Amino acid sequence: MSNDVSAVVDITIGSEQASGVLIAPDEVLTVAHIISSIGATASITLSTGAVLAGVATHAAEAPAGATEIIGTIPNDYAVIHLNTTAPTWMPLTLGVTDGMAATKIGYPGTVIAGQTIATGHQASTAVTMQTTQIPGLVVDDHPQAAGSSGSAIVSNGGVVAIASGADSTYAYDVQMTPSTISNIATWMATDHMVGSHSAAAGNADAAYVAQLVGLIQGLPHGV
Repeated sequence: MSNDVSAVVDITIGSEQASGVLIAPDEVLTVAHIISSIGATASITLSTGAVLAGVATHAAEAPAGATEIIGTIPNDYAVIHLNTTAPTWMPLTLGVTDGMAATKIGYPGTVIAGQTIATGHQASTAVTMQTTQIPGLVVDDHPQAAGSSGSAIVSNGGVVAIASGADSTYAYDVQMTPSTISNIATWMATDHMVGSHSAAAGNADAAYVAQLVGLIQGLPHGV
């Protein structure tokens, strides 16, 4: 496992481009609104430049490039299952609070918070988080550019949210809640019941699913 930014990846799926984050050796968390359909193939570019293939296996809302509105953002998350394994991944974690400092990391290297970054390189910026009255929806103060949906929002060594949509003032993010993490853990387990993967990946993911269950139950867990 690694908690560094190398777990954040660049995704191409059909005509869509976005960011995502490895949450297990062969599982990428991203936004549902870039997924054209379950079963769609994806190209995942690691920070090293290596390109891996994957398939969109699960989404919390109907895919097909839907336009996100504030009320639907808490369900704007999906998982892409890789055909092989990557060397790094980052844990999910709970605990967004008002005024919390975090880091937003993503692609495509256009503009995030005023930064212009060469295409194919990560952009990273400090953000301040705020909760909302909508369960699963949090906001930050640095709207991301078009194409940067799925950027990881990281605090305390784990992913606390992923970027979904934005207006001129705020970015609207999918918070990692107990129910969100529970869904993702179930999806990961399903992927490994029906998909092919190496024994090493299966063992790593089994340990991670157990970690997620511990987190959901409020038990001690390593990150």
